[in-house]
Amino acid sequence: MANIKIHASSLSVHFQNMRNINGVLDDVNSLRHAVKALISTVNHNANVTAGENRSTIKIEGIDVEKKDGAISIVAAYDAFDRTRQLLLDEVVSLADIANKHLYEVNCLRNDTLASSLNGQFKKDIIECIDRYIVPRVKQAESAGIVLRSEVGELPAAVRDVDGKLVFENGQIKHHDVEFRSQ
Repeated sequence: MANIKIHASSLSVHFQNMRNINGVLDDVNSLRHAVKALISTVNHNANVTAGENRSTIKIEGIDVEKKDGAISIVAAYDAFDRTRQLLLDEVVSLADIANKHLYEVNCLRNDTLASSLNGQFKKDIIECIDRYIVPRVKQAESAGIVLRSEVGELPAAVRDVDGKLVFENGQIKHHDVEFRSQ
């Protein structure tokens, strides 16, 4: 259960980082376009006011083009998806283990009932199984089922058949899911 909480917490951090990166990218792209327009306008105005006989000092050498990999939202989504899958694997494992334990506990109970044990000791074993062990194992199994459905509601980017992210209108396309923080 501790692993599940760690992965869920990590997903929350990843999700917030992706939101932050998206915001920063939008702001940087807006500023990049503004700087390019400003440089172009200043250079044009300098040429117009300088006339034919005067040399002008143009704004040059300022690199405002995008750099691949400088800030990668794709890498953030990939990390998020890997962590999401780890969480899903842990949740499925929890539910499966709880189900197996429940079967084993029921076998133990049936074996105890069929055993040659007599008296209070046999009753104490059955009571312990029924009162303490079975409810805890059923609780873990139920928690696994609930967690599995909640993991299915975590945001997920749409991917094509090759596993690459799908973009729509310049943005990463998402499944229609609302993120629920832990």
